[in-house]
Amino acid sequence: MDTRLPDSMIRDIQKLSVALDSRGTKLVYVPVASKGLALPRYLGHDADRFGYDVRLARALYADSIAQLRSVGVTTVDTVQALSSPDQHDPTFFKADPRLSDTGLRRIAQATADELGQSFHGETDYRTTPQEEVTLDSIDRFLLQLSLSLIHI
Repeated sequence: MDTRLPDSMIRDIQKLSVALDSRGTKLVYVPVASKGLALPRYLGHDADRFGYDVRLARALYADSIAQLRSVGVTTVDTVQALSSPDQHDPTFFKADPRLSDTGLRRIAQATADELGQSFHGETDYRTTPQEEVTLDSIDRFLLQLSLSLIHI
């Protein structure tokens, strides 16, 4: 839940950004929001019982982004990009913490938006959607196992 970056890390990221910029490279920091941060409604009823507070988690995430931006580091806020209400085109796989293609595309778009029009270019690269694939999730099994052990 606590995604804050220590002040020393913020200073190090700033130094790296300045060093890269002096050589013609722009650093873009993209802290990818967790599923619990972007879609807390899918955490289940026990999340708050275990101490998860989505308002606090989002505030801490936003604070780190604000601190990085205040020292001149281009930083992408991915919470909004991944907070999709569309159940037919989810940003994360259903019972899995991994990003779907839609989630990846939304982060790419949020990054392009953060950089602004001057960084947009033309490309010949295209993606072609394929058939839907279902991935087995060992995480789901482990979570169910651990929850069943708690209730024994």
